[in-house]
Amino acid sequence: MRNLHFSLLQMGISNISVSTTFSFINTISTTLPPSSADFQEPINQLLVDPVLQFLSENNSSFLIDIYPYTVYKFRPEITLGFALFHEDSFNFREDTITASRYRNLFDVMLDGVITALAMSGHENVKVIVTQTGWPADSSGDDNKEATPAYAEMYLKGLISHLKSRLGTPLKKDWVAEVYIYELFDDDDKEMMNEENNDSFLMNSTGNGRSGWGIMNPNMTMKYNLDFSGSQKASGLIYDDAWLVEFVLWIISQFVFWLL
Repeated sequence: MRNLHFSLLQMGISNISVSTTFSFINTISTTLPPSSADFQEPINQLLVDPVLQFLSENNSSFLIDIYPYTVYKFRPEITLGFALFHEDSFNFREDTITASRYRNLFDVMLDGVITALAMSGHENVKVIVTQTGWPADSSGDDNKEATPAYAEMYLKGLISHLKSRLGTPLKKDWVAEVYIYELFDDDDKEMMNEENNDSFLMNSTGNGRSGWGIMNPNMTMKYNLDFSGSQKASGLIYDDAWLVEFVLWIISQFVFWLL
């Protein structure tokens, strides 16, 4: 990261931030209560702390993937409604240490990250949620909540929550950006298996990422989602990494043709 940052500066490019992405379940020590969260060891000393030092020095953001679906599957005490932004007067969890009341799992996880940053002395580092979403393709009994109905409920709840700009109990000024994973479903499950090693993106039969896209492969919308004003109002962006991959593929084909 330091070499890349230095190379950009050598080329006169100073407006591009350099960072890297972490996974919540592989990085944060605990989910509940969020005020007790910290970075896991030994990854904290070996990787997270040096990265945070670099981010602080260069005013870059901390990037993390937050998947409430994964935590819900691992923590049986968490209700489905709490993970899906379900509006209910009894649908909340209380952090007894801070007396903060949480209405959804996304905020719990995000405040866990905020707490971990504060514990490490880097509370001023901005947070960007690089991936979040809900699977829509169920395979086996372990993934019965991976349905289009629940995926749409989660995404609509997330968008509505971000647009409200209420923030979290520990982060009233909200996060810099939130990216929805992913833009398109992919037909080639075998290819997706080879490209991804994160077990939480795999269903119980190992058949890929279980339909996380908000669009079908033929570019038709899967859900009725309203993104109007999202990018300016709340930093909500759907992940268009597919476009970068497509451009890189075109370049590779062109280079191959030249050779």
